Amino acid sequence: MKFLSLAPLALALVSLNGYAAQTVMDDQSELKIPAATSAKVEYFQAPAEHELPDNAFGKLVRQGHNLFVDTKRQAPAYVGNGLNCSNCHLDQGRLPNSAPLWGAYPMYPAYRKKNDKVNTFAERLQGCFEFSMNGKPPAADGPEISALSAYAYWLATKAPIGVELARARLSGSQAAGQGLRHCPGRAGLQGPVCGVPRRQRAGTESRPGLRDATALG
Repeated sequence: MKFLSLAPLALALVSLNGYAAQTVMDDQSELKIPAATSAKVEYFQAPAEHELPDNAFGKLVRQGHNLFVDTKRQAPAYVGNGLNCSNCHLDQGRLPNSAPLWGAYPMYPAYRKKNDKVNTFAERLQGCFEFSMNGKPPAADGPEISALSAYAYWLATKAPIGVELARARLSGSQAAGQGLRHCPGRAGLQGPVCGVPRRQRAGTESRPGLRDATALG
């Protein structure tokens, strides 16, 4: 019975995996990424890509990474404004002061005043799709949320649980230094910073189906 219950998820993951070779990442080459080899490291260090194990878990993490950097193409049914997760969580969700995934994952479950309930990390991801991407949330137990959760979990490897890490939030000063700007979200909500450099955002406000979004749902 357990095998049968996993069949739909397995089939969905196969479809996600089909996009792996086609993943397209936004150009964020202008980002000023802090050196990880400095004598005094001031923020948590996520594992390097070469440390990802070559097994079923590693495969799911890679699917989550592909979905994170190429969300609008790999999950079009859930994205309403043409953004990718990495437009707000810069450097593939790694950059400090840009709401990195390694800082978010260890802090859930957590109470959120926005919906007046304790949210799981899966529910937090669903909120990003619904509000930041002006779309609709994937199922909490579906392949998209499963893959994204695995990617966030892996980036937070060895991070303390329930402890807010240094430089784990979204910093306006960091965004200003990257040439990013504040942008309105769904239904006029004012969000923090949308991580899309101005030169990449040219014309998106007037294109059908595209709208600025809040950075954190």
